[in-house]
Amino acid sequence: MFLPETPTGVIDLTIFKEIAEYNQNAIFLFMKPNIMGGSFDRSVLDKRLIRSIRQGLIFGLLIEDSDDNIFLFLKKNKDIFFEPEQIKDMLREIASKGNKYFEIDDMRISLKLYENIKNGSNEIKEMKSFLFRRKSTEIRLFIMRIINSILSHPAMINDYDTYRRIKDIVEQKDYKELKLLVDKLIPQFAEILKNEVLKN
Repeated sequence: MFLPETPTGVIDLTIFKEIAEYNQNAIFLFMKPNIMGGSFDRSVLDKRLIRSIRQGLIFGLLIEDSDDNIFLFLKKNKDIFFEPEQIKDMLREIASKGNKYFEIDDMRISLKLYENIKNGSNEIKEMKSFLFRRKSTEIRLFIMRIINSILSHPAMINDYDTYRRIKDIVEQKDYKELKLLVDKLIPQFAEILKNEVLKN
């Protein structure tokens, strides 16, 4: 999907405003290729690409709304990067006024994925796969950090073997199972946090 622009090349924020106002939560990832890692010949990189990244510009905006719809916005000329701050500022303002939660983040992707997107190679399929891997990694890290904190806490020394076994079981679970577990844990964490922090 191409970025909506005025005849003079100014990005029209209307569609981003509508997505933000319609959704209570959403993910907005501002994409740029990673030129720091990987085994490739940096001498072949386009100087304009390097300059654009150093200037903080992005080449695409990936959005996942609260209904799991995915949108990928790119410039018509995919070699041209664009300034993200105006979009970010608008999203933060809408989130603040509407008590919404938006994940607004910069996302570095591999040069290979960047080239695939630029060449129009199954863009949405690539992005769905990327988002799934990202969410799966995040949710697994979230749970494992909790378990590791429990294992390392002095008060839990008598239950160490139990939580060691729990950790082994959790490591074998897939994304859907972990998501169900987190959906049960979060309301309980929230209630404990509220009671403990606001009890005075």
